[in-house]
Amino acid sequence: MSTPSSEKALLAVSFGTSFQEARREAIEATETDLANAFPDFALKRAITSHQLSSARNDGERSGEFVSEVLAALAKDGYREVLVQPLHLIPGFEYAKIEREAALRADSFERLVVGKPLLADDDDFPAVAEAIRPIAAALQKDQALLLMGHGSRHAANQAYERMTQTLERAGLRRVYLATVEGRPVLEDIVPEMKTGGVRRVVLMPFMLVAGDHAHNDMASDNPDSWKSILTANGFEVRTRLTGLGELAAIREIYVRHAKTAWDTKANG
Repeated sequence: MSTPSSEKALLAVSFGTSFQEARREAIEATETDLANAFPDFALKRAITSHQLSSARNDGERSGEFVSEVLAALAKDGYREVLVQPLHLIPGFEYAKIEREAALRADSFERLVVGKPLLADDDDFPAVAEAIRPIAAALQKDQALLLMGHGSRHAANQAYERMTQTLERAGLRRVYLATVEGRPVLEDIVPEMKTGGVRRVVLMPFMLVAGDHAHNDMASDNPDSWKSILTANGFEVRTRLTGLGELAAIREIYVRHAKTAWDTKANG
């Protein structure tokens, strides 16, 4: 993490991952783009996953919570803080970030929180365009199936809206299903069969290709998406690429960070 001689800090907050290469290629790549966009800010990192933040067998931790990092920033004399979540939707994890930031707001002269990936109207078509080059490589009987995390939060509607946006963008062979929300995989399988799809490319619709992507999506476990699709007669290939590895996706996070900082400054 960079520490320029400044009283301003940029706190990038992700769910986190235990997959080091995936973290480097997606999370750290996004952090780097944010740091380049805000060169006068000290770049800091926090995670929202309780499991990853808890102590491992060797006694070390994979990351700190927002509240812990903000407390340290206040102690170190930082006066202005921009918090940029790297989450996809304004769901439970995002609400947690907002709460923790609100509790620490009085410790700083200025503390603002940027929006997640899918928040504003223009975010959805921007994400569709980021995926278009991948979809363009599909052959006639192929489809790209994106695995989203999903949520019981009302913000899960962002996944359904994303599906509609993909269709309007002409990406009719790109499908989206979720692990814990709607739509689910069972909703999509009949659609792909009706659409003449025989081969499926599986890719995570998540910032990082972490545990869900490796285990729930791409493993040979009988309940993985790869196994379920294979059992349904599809030829399956997996693409372990997190959204954070796409430059166009990272640009959206940078835009949200700039908007949050500029709006607060002018308001």
